[in-house]
Amino acid sequence: MKASAPSSHPFDMQIPSESPEPARRLPVAAGYRRPPHRNAVPRQLIQQQLLREALYPGQVRAVVEQLLSGQDRGRELPPQAVIQVARHIDANRRAGRQALPLVTLQELHAAAEDAAHPLQHDARLLLATALGAGELPLHEWLAAYLKKDFELDGEIAAQPDSRTYNSHLPSIALRAQDYGTVGRTLMTLGAAHLFASDLQPGREQRLSSVMWSFDKCPQGHPSRKTFMAFYMDDPLESGNAYEK
Repeated sequence: MKASAPSSHPFDMQIPSESPEPARRLPVAAGYRRPPHRNAVPRQLIQQQLLREALYPGQVRAVVEQLLSGQDRGRELPPQAVIQVARHIDANRRAGRQALPLVTLQELHAAAEDAAHPLQHDARLLLATALGAGELPLHEWLAAYLKKDFELDGEIAAQPDSRTYNSHLPSIALRAQDYGTVGRTLMTLGAAHLFASDLQPGREQRLSSVMWSFDKCPQGHPSRKTFMAFYMDDPLESGNAYEK
C-alpha cells in the first residue's frame, strides 16, 4: 500500500520547536512582565510574617502584642519576661539584623505617635531600643535613655553617693507615672546601672520600689502626683527608698 503524502492543510503542519535555552528562560521572563494580580497577597507581607515567626519567640511576641493592645497594667508581666524582650531586640540590633519585623515596627510607630495610646511612652522605648544605633550593652543604653527621658540633670558619677542618689528619686517616681510594666521594668534596669546598684547593696530594690511608687496616670489627670506631694508628705520616706 502506497504511503500517503503529507497533508498541506495548515492545521496539520508541525510547528518548529524553539531552542532549549529560550524555552528555559521564557517562564521567568514572562513572570517578570506579568502584572501582579490585584488580590494577590504581596510577597513582602509573606516574608515579613515568616520573619516575625522566625525571629519572635512566643514570649517576646506576647509581651509586644500586650503592649500594643494597651493592656499592660500593673505588674501583669513578670520583669524577667520584659527584660528578655528587650535583650532579644537588642541582640538583633547589635548584630546588624532587623530588630523587629516591619509590621511590628509599624505598629510600634503608630502607638508611639498616638498621644491617646495608654502605653505611648512604653512603645517609644521599645521602638528606640529596636532602632537605636551603637554598640552599647543594653543596660548602658537604657541608663542613657533614662537619664535623658527622666530629665536627670547634671553629670552622675560612676559611683554616685547617697546624696546624689536621693536627689534624683522624686524625679524618677514622678516621671515613671507615664510608663507601664514594660517601661518601668526596663527603666529600673537602666537606673540600676546609672546609680551603680552593683556597688550599693539594696539600691536596685529601692529603685524598683521608687519606679512603682505611683500608679500610671496621664498628664492632666487629677490623680497624677506632682512635686507638691513631696513637699506635703514625701511618699518615698515611708517606703525607705532614701539611703541614710
